[in-house]
Amino acid sequence: MVKLTKVLELSAKYAECRLCGSDKIGNGAGKLIADDGEYPNKFHRSCKCGWSVTTDENGKEETK
Repeated sequence: MVKLTKVLELSAKYAECRLCGSDKIGNGAGKLIADDGEYPNKFHRSCKCGWSVTTDENGKEETK
């Protein structure tokens, strides 16, 4: 389970896409997912340009 305070911290850290600078999510512009069935105990942020990051509950980035 990812704590709300950690989700807020990671949301601020990954608010802007590292590739194109977009800060939008939803409606196909990007995603922000925290601790759901697809990403249990994880934080995931993606952008429409193809950039994405997934971290564990401590904020450690995972490589694919």
